[in-house]
Amino acid sequence: MTINIDEFKIKLSQIYLSHFRIILDIKDFIINTVLAIRNFEKTRIRSEKSRYIRYPLEKIIQLDENLVLEMTHVKIFSVYEKFLNSYFYEMKKENKKFRDGYLTNINAFSKYLEDIFHLNIKYGLDCWNELIENYYRRNAFVHNRGKIGKEYIKKVKNCSPKERGKKLKMNLKYMKECISNILSFFHYILEQTIYFFNLENMEQILSGLNDERQYDINPSFFSRFSLSKAVI
Repeated sequence: MTINIDEFKIKLSQIYLSHFRIILDIKDFIINTVLAIRNFEKTRIRSEKSRYIRYPLEKIIQLDENLVLEMTHVKIFSVYEKFLNSYFYEMKKENKKFRDGYLTNINAFSKYLEDIFHLNIKYGLDCWNELIENYYRRNAFVHNRGKIGKEYIKKVKNCSPKERGKKLKMNLKYMKECISNILSFFHYILEQTIYFFNLENMEQILSGLNDERQYDINPSFFSRFSLSKAVI
């Protein structure tokens, strides 16, 4: 099948950069929001001390942070799903080998990569086990009120059945690590595409689009394609 390879490379680069930028924006948002919550709660406690005297400051802050972090966790996986759907839509247009598949289910997608790329992401992506946990934590927030259930126990490594019913807690450190895992995943998919299609000059295309579209992404994210974990 004859394809316009330059247009194909630009399309994939745009999808990669735009979703990468969204994730970075979410990271900035959640850091600033959590810090604002902490500062606000400290001020509120001081100004309304009598009202909250029996409810520890740390507990109030934790409740607010958890709510924001849970919502953000769900949001970043909607970006993850949108990235996969957009990216593989372009792949399927250019090569019939990339058939329809259940891309947004992380385990089904792993099998899809084995069938198409003949690679095992479980061993190719350093943070795969962590990403699996991130994904099924998202499912727990959406479908099980944030509690550990059968699916989480079955899919997440080293999760004991004794943990069933336990509420999954969130904190800013976990959220930043989750974001790093998703960016590493985006990078891995683009890297494997470059190898599969033997796409040349992708670093220059990414750099040019980054400047032209003002994505404002540090060039180090795509100046060298390696399987190391994204550091943000």
